[in-house]
Parts: sequence; structure tokens; C-alpha cells
Amino acid sequence: MDDIVTPSAHELEYLVRVIERAATVRTLAGLSSWSQGLLQTLLPHQAMVCLQFDPRGDLHDARCLHGDMAHAVLAEALCALAERLSAVCRRHYGLPCALSGAGIGAGVAGAAALGDVRHQIAALVPGSLLLHGSGDLQGGATMFVLIGMPDEGRARHKYFVELLLPCMHLAWQRQAAQRPQAAGVQAQAPALADPLTEREIEILRRLQEGKINAEIGQALGISAHTVKKHVYNIYRKLNVQNRVQALSRAASLALIGQAA
Repeated sequence: MDDIVTPSAHELEYLVRVIERAATVRTLAGLSSWSQGLLQTLLPHQAMVCLQFDPRGDLHDARCLHGDMAHAVLAEALCALAERLSAVCRRHYGLPCALSGAGIGAGVAGAAALGDVRHQIAALVPGSLLLHGSGDLQGGATMFVLIGMPDEGRARHKYFVELLLPCMHLAWQRQAAQRPQAAGVQAQAPALADPLTEREIEILRRLQEGKINAEIGQALGISAHTVKKHVYNIYRKLNVQNRVQALSRAASLALIGQAA
């Protein structure tokens, strides 16, 4: 840790309560309630993106948990940006990693992409960022990106996220096990009743590269709004709710290749 942190009696009391409540989480709704309730006492944030990776290191599932309805429309964009941010931090930084909102657009030596991703996240939800993850495990790794945190108290936040990571990891794993289609993919998916167009498949490939709507639109010579409408049609045809699920289902149908 950057600094020595001595928790107060009040913080220790909340730490016990947060851990006890985490042990009861069995559903996504329960996880959301816990993360936006008790967890806020030690790790205040506006949104948290939970990322699940398979044993090969490919992204398997992503969910954005938030307590503000205004952030609901940002969930997909935050999931995509959190995935890009976690990839940079896992390659170049140790975990837990706290990134201050101050100078959010500044470049960072060793990871040129980091400043750009931080800037895009801050444009959606201002504040600092905190990342932590389980590392490689037999069943796959998890990563948690806390967004919109206060700039002060970074050392304490890193201290508490380090202590609470096992609870966060297990709570996420337990609720995922209760969702029959957590990845939005069935083992043998039937052919689509409404096939994707060539343009929609091209957009899927761009999504697989981690591009956002504006970047896809620029590459294809169309507006970001048009890309958004194509993405909506892709979700409808694939019967999924977000891009992680769309990419998994499209790969299972051999519409795109498996992630490298």
C-alpha cells in the first residue's frame, strides 16, 4: 500500500457489517443492493463495473452496478471503457490501482492508452477510479472498476478494496451461478430467425476490437447515432442486452471469430 492505514473503530464496525452482508448475496439484485448500500460506507462510488474473464483471459461477462438512474443509460459505455481500462492496468500497473481524477487527460508513461480511457470515463462520470482484481484463477479472473470516487482518501480506499476483494469476488461468482444465461449464450444456439446484415457483422467485428460507437462511425464513414441504431438491431436479433453478451453469442454462431 502507498501509505500506512489505521482503520478507526467506526470503520472496523462497518467492515464487519459489509463482510457479513456480502456473505448473503446470491442474486444480481442482491449484489447491486450491497454494492450501492453498505459497501458505499467504505468505498464511496457512483458506479461499479464487474468484469468476469474465462480461464483463457477472454471477457465472459460484464455488469455495471449503479445507484443513480441517470447512469443506467451509461452502463454499456462504462462496461466497454472499464474493460479497456482493466486491460491497460493489468499489463502496466500493480493492483489495486487508484487513479485520481486530477489531470485526468494527462498522458501516463508506459501506457499511452490510459490517459485517453480515463478521460472518456471522466467525461461520463467525473471523479477518481479504483481498480482491483482476483488475478488468474482456475475458473477465471474477476475485475472490479469503481467509478466516480472522491479524489481524497485514495490510500484508505486501496486498503479497504484489498480487504474486501475476496467478498466482492465470491459475491459476484455466487450471483453469476444463479443466472442460467449469465453470458447470454446457450451451448448450441439455433440459427437466427432474422439474420444480421453485412453492416451489422462489420460493426460486431469493430465492437470485438473494443471500439466505441464514435470510433466505429468514424472508421465506417457513418454517424455515431447510426452506429447506435445498428447496435440496437444487433442486440434485438441476437436476443441479448449488452455488447459482451452480443460478442459471445455472435462467436457461438460463428458470425465472428473467437477473441484472440
